[in-house]
Parts: sequence; C-alpha cells; structure tokens
Amino acid sequence: MNKIRIAGAAAGVVLVSGIVLQVSSAAFTDTTENAGNSWEAGTVVLSDSRSGTAMFTAENMVPGDGDTQCIDVTYSGSVTPSEAIALHADVVESTVDGNGLGDDLDVSLEIGPAGTNCTTMLLLGTEIYSGTVAGFNAVGSELDTGWTPDAEGAQLDMSRPFRFTIDLGADTGNDAQGEGATAGFVWSATS
Repeated sequence: MNKIRIAGAAAGVVLVSGIVLQVSSAAFTDTTENAGNSWEAGTVVLSDSRSGTAMFTAENMVPGDGDTQCIDVTYSGSVTPSEAIALHADVVESTVDGNGLGDDLDVSLEIGPAGTNCTTMLLLGTEIYSGTVAGFNAVGSELDTGWTPDAEGAQLDMSRPFRFTIDLGADTGNDAQGEGATAGFVWSATS
C-alpha cells in the first residue's frame, strides 16, 4: 500500500505542477518602443568677403605711405561658438640685412558693430588692435575679437566688418630700404 500512496502522491505533485505551470504561463504583457533616435553633429563655418585673396599688395612704399582695407567675416555654423571669434596673423619677414619690415608697418584694426558690413561701416568701429604687423605674433597665439555670433538666437550678428589701416611709419629709418613682410590673416571659431 505504501507504494500506491507514494505513486499517487507523485502523480498528484506532477498534476498540480502542470496546472501551476499552465496558469503561470498565461499572463498579461505589453511593450513600448522609442524608435527613430538619431544624432547629428553641429557645424562651425567661417567665410570672408575676400574669398582667400589678399587685402593689401603694396610695393615701393616710403615712410608715411599706407592704405585702409575692409573685410567682412561671416559665421554660418549651426552652433554658437563657445568662445569669441579669434584672429591671428602668420607674419613672414623678408629681409635684406636681417631686419624685415614687420616692425615698421603700423596697424590699426577695428571691428564694426552688429548689423554693418564694409559698405555700411561709415563711422569708426571699435579698435581691437593697435601695434605693428610683426606685433601680431607677439599678441599671443590669437587676438580675441570680442565677437561671438549667436547661431541659435536672432542671427542679427552673424557677420562683422574688420577694417585694417596699415602704413609704413613716418619714423621708419633708412635701414628699412628693400625690406619686406607678408601676413596671412586667419579668423577662427571654436565650439
């Protein structure tokens, strides 16, 4: 009889387990999905009205000679720069006796107000540099222009004129004869 009881108990356990398993597998379920996630990097884009050509080409200068030129710099990136637009000059001296002309070329650099360009910048802008062409290398690696375009804002301030006045100083000595200098002006934006 014990064997029948044990077999009956085992059969009962198997039967109850089967019923529990059947009941356990019948449950309510649901899912949700958040589809279409995507990522795209912003852009930092600068251009100028001279399209990479020189503003100045002066030959046979004598003390007191000079010129004023203007260039519009435009920011068209999709993100606001994290710092003000910076400017530096790559200055190369050409020399006859080792002096070069960069220290004798006086520079006044102005930035025009928001909403102006080289055509409409009639009055003086804000002077951001006064020194020499060679002095651009001494300013540090970059000159802070004080202009930070607001790409996410009203976009009123996305372009600024920069007016350069460069002349051969009236006090330039005789040893400057035949000397020269070249400079590439480079604006940069960082975000």
